[in-house]
Amino acid sequence: MKNKIQYSLLFFLAILLLSCNNGMTVSGREYIHSGKKWHKNKQTVKRVVIKDTNDIKTLRKVLETAIKINGFDADLNFIDVSQVKNMEGLFAGGLFLPNLFTGDISSWDVSHVTNMKGMFFISVFNGDISGWDVSNVKTFESMFSASGFRGDVSGWDVRSDANMEKMFMEGVSNVPSWFTGKLAK
Repeated sequence: MKNKIQYSLLFFLAILLLSCNNGMTVSGREYIHSGKKWHKNKQTVKRVVIKDTNDIKTLRKVLETAIKINGFDADLNFIDVSQVKNMEGLFAGGLFLPNLFTGDISSWDVSHVTNMKGMFFISVFNGDISGWDVSNVKTFESMFSASGFRGDVSGWDVRSDANMEKMFMEGVSNVPSWFTGKLAK
């Protein structure tokens, strides 16, 4: 019993120290399970690190938790996706909360992502992602299909062998010249 109290006290002190340091850094799984509790206790989560590079389910649950806590127009740049390789269907349609996300993810480091298939399929997202490094993406298939995205991605450095099938199909996107040029070939 004494050890249990000591561990509880140590855990409390660790949380207190982290929150005094302008927020804490947690894993995606920790955020999913404790994010709401931390928010209610006025503890600031400064950064959520997604380490499982191909586990889209964890990232989607982190997004859902963050949107529930912060709202649809929240700044989600505190979610560190720099190790993520798969973002397939991340904000895709249906009644899934991230589908309705309209906030800020402009500072996400997506330089290791190789799959963005259907990422914004049937979504309302229209944020600024012009600064994303997508040079390693191999598939953009249906990325903005049937979405409301109108952002400027004309500056993206896109691989010549990337799959762009249906990338902007039935959407309202501003189709960049690198995409239309690829279609002409």
